[in-house]
This record gives sequence, structure tokens and C-alpha cells, in this order.
Amino acid sequence: MKDKAGKPIDPATLVTSPNKISFVMTGPTTDYGSTVFTGVTSPGYVSEAAAALSKCGQDGTCTYTFTHAVPATAKGTFAIGVEARRALVLLPGTVKQVSTQYGVDNKVTYFSVDGSPVVKRRQVVDTAKCNQCHVRLSLHGANRNNTEYCVFCHNPNLVAGSAAGTASGSLVMSMTTDGVLVILRGDAKAFDVLKRYTLTESAVWAHPALVGTGIIVKDVDSLAYWTF
Repeated sequence: MKDKAGKPIDPATLVTSPNKISFVMTGPTTDYGSTVFTGVTSPGYVSEAAAALSKCGQDGTCTYTFTHAVPATAKGTFAIGVEARRALVLLPGTVKQVSTQYGVDNKVTYFSVDGSPVVKRRQVVDTAKCNQCHVRLSLHGANRNNTEYCVFCHNPNLVAGSAAGTASGSLVMSMTTDGVLVILRGDAKAFDVLKRYTLTESAVWAHPALVGTGIIVKDVDSLAYWTF
């Protein structure tokens, strides 16, 4: 683990937020979402913060051992992906000082859990196509930028991609993590989608707040009040 200058990075410097390094494991590659890891409620994958427990040599070569094991009944090919982020202060001590952060590329590696040939996950979407408009795909606090890695969590058994929601009478407002407000009407048996509004261009993790005749939405970059 090295910086762009080839200097080893001490994982201890990545323990405190917004710095981080985490590994996510999932499988099998026939279709993600079905594997149950002991003690984990996430659908089909396990994520572990690795900064505090990684062991590194002076050359920057590091090792990390998952605390969650591959299930004994697992078969086929599994995958491990990495996400990491560093916070930096540019031009410190000057009038142009600015704090920033950046994420590394989400590298994905595949391995067989039962000795069978390694088979990669089918490609759902090409990141290069996303970047024709986005320039560099970057979501969830600059942590995720590779669609091959996105499908670890966004798998068929992910119940919803909502950051949070709030209700008013029979109406429910659900805010997705990519900034789409979904208006639903429902009861104990089902929901009907009435309308969708794209409100932000950056990630949202907080629920929309009803205030007066509108709602307050907090994304990564701003706090906005919307009326309809």
C-alpha cells in the first residue's frame, strides 16, 4: 500500500474518519446476494474495516485476515473488493489552504472456495460508459468508482436502495442514496409509486425532513429546502 510517490502508507493513518480502508467479500459469482455470513445482516456480503488490523512490511506490502469466514457450504467463485479514502490538506498554512479527500480505485479479485475454476462475475455495466458523462464515477463519499464493485452490495437481494424515508398520512417519501425522492402511497400490503424527483447530484444518507409546505434534503455537498 503506497502513495503516488511510491512511499508506503501506514494503515494506522487510515483509522480515523474520513480516512479508511475496508474490504468487502461476496459470492458466488453466479449471482451475488444469496450467501449468509455468520452474524451479518447485509444481503450476501460482508464488509470489514481493515486499517486497525492490517499488518504491513517496510516495503508497503500488507496483509489482512477477514474475521468472518467463508461459509463451510460455499461453492464456486467468490470475490473481494477494496475501498479506501485519504484526507489531505493542500497548501497548508497559506491563504489558499484547502481540505480535500480522494478515494482509490476499487480493485476486485476473484478466488475459488472449492477448487473449481475461477469464474468472474458477469459484467452488468461498463464503468467506462458511466464515465462518458461522469468523467470519474464517484459515489458514497468518493469511496466507490467501479461498477464491478458496486454490484457486491447492489445485488438482487438488496431490499431497497433508500437512504431513509418519512411518512405523512398514507404517503411515504423515500430518499435514495443517489438523490432521488420517491413518493409512494401504501398500506400494510403494498406500495404504489406516485412520483419520482431527482433532487441532488451527490450522495444522500439522511432522511428528508418535512418542514412547513416543503422538505429539507441534506446531501454530501449542500442543504436544500424544496417546495412542490
